[in-house]
Amino acid sequence: MTDPNLTTGSIWRLHHGNQEIARLAVTGTDMPWTHAEVETLPGFEEFRPAFTEQARAIDEEG
Repeated sequence: MTDPNLTTGSIWRLHHGNQEIARLAVTGTDMPWTHAEVETLPGFEEFRPAFTEQARAIDEEG
């Protein structure tokens, strides 16, 4: 069974409260990872440091 949320082209929406702050367009999967293009929207900047730190930690893990 395939998860439709992991299908290339699926759109994930990131919300903070009632505000949509980013859209992630799934570009592929390599379990357990899901790859996506991120479109940031107003309200996202407050959370950018958390995403930057996560990416840094993944890169360092190697």
